[in-house]
Amino acid sequence: MFYIKEMDAVFLHLPKCGGTSIRSGTYEKPKHRPVVHATDIPKSWPLNRVFTFVRHPLERFASAVKYIRRHEHQKMSDMTYERAFEILVDTSIPHQNARNQKMWWFKHHLIAMTHPDNYLSLARHVGRFENLQDDWKRIHESLCPNKTVPDLPHLNGSGKLTNWKHDIPAEIISNLASYHRRDFTELGYSLP
Repeated sequence: MFYIKEMDAVFLHLPKCGGTSIRSGTYEKPKHRPVVHATDIPKSWPLNRVFTFVRHPLERFASAVKYIRRHEHQKMSDMTYERAFEILVDTSIPHQNARNQKMWWFKHHLIAMTHPDNYLSLARHVGRFENLQDDWKRIHESLCPNKTVPDLPHLNGSGKLTNWKHDIPAEIISNLASYHRRDFTELGYSLP
């Protein structure tokens, strides 16, 4: 989570949903707070002003795989969709507070957006990556009606994404759809 002073708002950054563009491309570097338990959230942060962005679960998965293949610090250039799914469902690999561990860090990018450790239920304003510019403007205007909406650059992209329907093997799509069922239903995305 990040506190953005200029907005007096909390940004809940879900990986691969445009968050780096928001937290690094709009205002001064916001205050970051790793949140493992709800008690980790500073009491001074305005929890009635929490916003986030979500993304189609399978497009997000494909983006995470492409991202890890090229990431400068945590690069795993041989990552496959099959191996990424194995990491996702491997309960021996944690997904929190492990930036220095490749598998843990990568799994953090794969877990369901609706996973309780993502604290999505705190968000009062939810935008979609698919409508990033328009939803950023809508959310910013709602939270800061008297401020100019800053331009939102595209940072930290995963490179050119092709259609996940053609890239991810059918069996993995089926498994991912099952794993991310709550993401699809609660966030209003159509199941494949």
